[in-house]
Amino acid sequence: MNLTAKVPLPKRLGTTSRRTCLALLGGAAMATGWYFPGTVLCAVLGWLSVLLFCAALRNGGPSYRGIFLAGAVLYTGGFYWLLRTISDFGGFNLFTSSAIFALFIVGSALQFPLWLLIYRFCPPFLKRLDLAAGISWILAQMLAIRIFPWEPGHTQLALVELAQLASLGGVPLITLLMFWVSELLLGAAFNSPKSGGSARVRLATFLLLSTLIYGYSQRIEYSHTDGKQRLKVALVQANISISEKHNQKFFEANTERYRRLSEAAAENDIFMVWPEAVIQDWIPANVGSVESDPHLPHFSAKTMNLLLGALTYDSRESFHNSAVAVLQDGSVPYPYHKQILMPFGEFTPLKSVLPWLESIHPTPDFTPGNDVTVFNFSSGDGGQFTAAPLICYEDVIPGLSRRAVQKGADILVNLTNDAWFGDSVAPYQHHMIASFRAIENRRFLLRSTNSGYTSVVDPLGRTVGGLPNFSEGVLKSEITLERGRTFFTRYLNLDRQIWR
Repeated sequence: MNLTAKVPLPKRLGTTSRRTCLALLGGAAMATGWYFPGTVLCAVLGWLSVLLFCAALRNGGPSYRGIFLAGAVLYTGGFYWLLRTISDFGGFNLFTSSAIFALFIVGSALQFPLWLLIYRFCPPFLKRLDLAAGISWILAQMLAIRIFPWEPGHTQLALVELAQLASLGGVPLITLLMFWVSELLLGAAFNSPKSGGSARVRLATFLLLSTLIYGYSQRIEYSHTDGKQRLKVALVQANISISEKHNQKFFEANTERYRRLSEAAAENDIFMVWPEAVIQDWIPANVGSVESDPHLPHFSAKTMNLLLGALTYDSRESFHNSAVAVLQDGSVPYPYHKQILMPFGEFTPLKSVLPWLESIHPTPDFTPGNDVTVFNFSSGDGGQFTAAPLICYEDVIPGLSRRAVQKGADILVNLTNDAWFGDSVAPYQHHMIASFRAIENRRFLLRSTNSGYTSVVDPLGRTVGGLPNFSEGVLKSEITLERGRTFFTRYLNLDRQIWR
């Protein structure tokens, strides 16, 4: 027997294992980045993760099982807080919550083997152009079921100039840039000079410099505030615990806490915002005026406008999680109804095909809204402005904000209650994703939350003011009303609603 003969199979398996290790490291790097949302460290780890993933894909990539495990590592480590949220929000015991969380991990991580499959069947010219990994990733995201719509591009929020790319193509364009540059650099590092290594470096440099120059031009454009209408805003955070918020005997006291904080911060011509579902006593959707329902607040001593979260109903069969506008004269237009309902908290998914789900979660379903709403407000000096509410999770869906701005919204306003996340990094992850709605549409984003993170995000995605989590207070700021439209707002539609 020839003992010196080569045995290719173990070598091939060893190479696959190394690629799997690179993929696992990529998943771990991305998960770690999501522990520090909106920071430069998050941005650096985002780039490192993409580089590791691209390295893992070279020459065939890891096994499908290996890339799936990388996705599972990413989702488990980055979004660990979801286990507690499922338990608190859905009211499930630990066993059921763990089963739902495991199902979330498995379902979400399936995006990764799908990504590898698409990559392997990519046309050769995309691989020659070093675009295969990025385009395959975006296609996999479009095809996969994604409960929590994160992207590698979200990690770049702290790099303000780079993040402005979202005004052209949304966050997917940032993600594509990260994969393309990473593939170019890896190709230059591991291929011979005759394979175009120097050309790859030049192209990667050109892409990054062009992006930074564009981002800098957007900062310069935004800095010109002459002639822009200004508006004073106040965001109220009362820090009411989950147990108090949903205990009927505290309903009136909870609303009174918001009234007290608002009275202390009230000014003429200020725009006051309360978070999601502050008013838990059901009010009719067509109430028309604050005088028609004692649960609605009106501050007659000041000429101010108010946008608040409330539970409303049209009939016994149709009730909603709503945003209600109270105008200066006390009139109340028909409210906006939340469109993207949360499973188990606001509706029970699959109960028509799995009736036993209703027995373990008997809460009746909310009725979703049908479209975005833009409220028209007047100020005492005769000025006008418009605001579009987004409730809870809706500020992570790009299409809703885009449609609101297309309908004339000067401001995007998120009303949410992130207390379900507990003392975790989740409120800041939510904030990081939501901040891109400001960049995409070049609008101020006001985020009013029950317990944090209440904040004001400028049209460049920078957080210009915020209140600490689990604190009581009012965040006051002065913003400018932006009325131009970006390329993203005019021409792109990246909306994918996961459920209704």
